[in-house]
Amino acid sequence: PSHAKIAAEFSRVTRPGGLVIVHLCSQEQVINGFWFRELFPDAFERLRQRIISIPNLLRLLESAGLAHVGSVVPLDAVFQGYAYFDALGPLDETWRRGDSVFALSTDTELESGCAQLRAMEADGTLTQFMAAADAQRRQIGQVTFVCCRKEV
Repeated sequence: PSHAKIAAEFSRVTRPGGLVIVHLCSQEQVINGFWFRELFPDAFERLRQRIISIPNLLRLLESAGLAHVGSVVPLDAVFQGYAYFDALGPLDETWRRGDSVFALSTDTELESGCAQLRAMEADGTLTQFMAAADAQRRQIGQVTFVCCRKEV
């Protein structure tokens, strides 16, 4: 219901012919677009459950009078910029503040994921893990921009 209200508000404040651009992660991007997802799977699942699917978003926007004109997935864009590639980033609270998934992590899950990260660093497998886990992101991206035009 809140998504429908937001779509209606987008339409209300947009003049005829104007564009609305919605920036979100698709369900697939949440599941496969972050190299550290496997370390914090429950938090990512909670995040995925909160995100509207793109087909549902399009239905709501179209029912509010906003016609879909295209979507863009920039494959080279990552949240947190270059810091995203810091393999030890999740160990740093400041780094974690750059990604909302950590607000959904329990203390236990956070400790477990960080322990796994430390273990991989200690046994020399962290770089390989990160590269393998990041491979999907290079194909599906981390973010989608949905563009709609208000009908005249």
